[in-house]
Amino acid sequence: MLPAVDANLAWTAFAAPVSVQTCRMDMAREHGLAPPGPLAAGLNLAFMNNAKQTATDVVFRVKYGYQVKTIDDRGKFSPGIAIDATFYDFQGGLYLSLPPTCEVLAVTFADGSSWRPKPTIR
Repeated sequence: MLPAVDANLAWTAFAAPVSVQTCRMDMAREHGLAPPGPLAAGLNLAFMNNAKQTATDVVFRVKYGYQVKTIDDRGKFSPGIAIDATFYDFQGGLYLSLPPTCEVLAVTFADGSSWRPKPTIR
């Protein structure tokens, strides 16, 4: 019988060092002429750096409806501090009742090291 894989080791090897806390599309609140339906405003994206060092660049893949966009957030993201940002990449498109999905594609740290997900066979 083989020993069980240590769950902590597997989590460290594959989990992103940044976790997405909120991924929500806001609806535009403007009045006036509009296409046949409400419009999307900003994407509210809250995340937290779970690593032990400061992150300087976090890249996300966001899927909303049939659109997929890459969002690159740069700054100094300290460990354990929640970051709440709004991005306007989807602004002006139709607001859909389906929620967006946000996933971490890459993280670069202040010391120059980086994280990317391990390739998988699909």
